[in-house]
Amino acid sequence: MREICDKHFPDNWVIPIYGGQLVDLLAFWSHFEAAKRALQNNITPAKVEFLAKQCLEGLKNSSKRLNTYIIEGQLQEKETLANAKELLSCLRDANTTIRWIMLHEHTTDKALHKIIMSIVQPRPMVRLLLKLSKFEHLLKELVTQIVKKKSKMWTKDKEQIMFDLTEVSEFFAGNRDWGGEYHDQYLSEWCAEIVAAVQEFEYKNTSKVGRKIQKMVEALEDLQLQHNIVEDNALIQDKIQRTVNNLMHMIRIMGIKKEFLEHMRIISDFSYAWVAMERYLEHLRQVISNDANTVMMLRTVFLKMSTIMDTPLQHISNAASNDFDSVANYYSSQLLDFVQRVLQVIPVKIFEELDFISSIMAT
Repeated sequence: MREICDKHFPDNWVIPIYGGQLVDLLAFWSHFEAAKRALQNNITPAKVEFLAKQCLEGLKNSSKRLNTYIIEGQLQEKETLANAKELLSCLRDANTTIRWIMLHEHTTDKALHKIIMSIVQPRPMVRLLLKLSKFEHLLKELVTQIVKKKSKMWTKDKEQIMFDLTEVSEFFAGNRDWGGEYHDQYLSEWCAEIVAAVQEFEYKNTSKVGRKIQKMVEALEDLQLQHNIVEDNALIQDKIQRTVNNLMHMIRIMGIKKEFLEHMRIISDFSYAWVAMERYLEHLRQVISNDANTVMMLRTVFLKMSTIMDTPLQHISNAASNDFDSVANYYSSQLLDFVQRVLQVIPVKIFEELDFISSIMAT
């Protein structure tokens, strides 16, 4: 039992089960002496305080990182391809922080609950959830677009590389007068060999192609450093640099696969929050009342919450059950009820503002 707790519950003890119902293992295992001792060995007040402070720091850091991405127009295709690992890391860290807090603030242990609530406040949590939901939505849309057109993008890069290096090969062969004639048969043949190698690249064979591209990039960068003609001739330098950029672009395109979207789905899973989100209803209303700009982010929060329906509906679909429609209607109605209770603050706020304006005009 000690091995199980050390491996699976070193820093968590409140877990979600089916339908977002939460189970506090400290209470549930209290009647099983071995399990109770093994878990209490990991979950101490000092350890919980450390974890809560760690999550508080995670809230601040994740919020800062997300601010750089959710600005309108900041997250584009180029940035997504260049920083895919960093974006996924940011997504994972923010979701992990929110998950730990939302689960463990429901602990039945009063002492541990007091420690957590004294360190982590709900308002920063709500703001991070709003930012994270918007970020997830933007990233998912961009990655979906890239996955759909990556084959065309890869082919376009390949054709541009072949064209540019063929022109460079012709220049070194003395067939192009770009700022003076220059003849180097070795470099001409070398560029032609790279063109031939690129022409054989196949989109489906990405593992071998990736290694070859890395070697080509290194060779072209060495060419820029070792030959003065490349440095002196702006046109040649531009074509070689563009070739290097296109080769790197091909590598990045190959790194974005359908599995990336699946990883995003798993990381962004919000099914555990079916019960936990009730606590944040009033805080969501307060944030909306205090900052009207957050209203635009609510749509992405509700989209994130809709993933709560995915697991039960997937199980029913796999079982080929006739209850799919009734279960879908049930979860949809529950989600709709929550949405309505959040949004009802908007007309209230509007009428409060109108009443304030009327009082000013009356005076």
